[in-house]
Amino acid sequence: MKVFDDPEKQAEFERHLQLAREFIESEQLNAIHFPDIPQEFFSWEPCECCHSKLGGSRYEIKGIGDEGWYLYLVCVECFDALNILQSEGEI
Repeated sequence: MKVFDDPEKQAEFERHLQLAREFIESEQLNAIHFPDIPQEFFSWEPCECCHSKLGGSRYEIKGIGDEGWYLYLVCVECFDALNILQSEGEI
């Protein structure tokens, strides 16, 4: 999926899509619930999707698996990637 004209930005976008796919598989998620009004906040906690240890903006999302609901903190890039994958029907 081409989104950016800049090859570096496109490569970073595709990397986050792949990391999001791996996260979904490793966590055995069937769906993700995104809040109606996402609340972005700063955190030093690593992103639970791409494992970035850089402090930055995070979102809370709920993953739905066979065993129930799970709460995750994800960075902006992973939030967007997961949202795209769900809207494309990959989750």
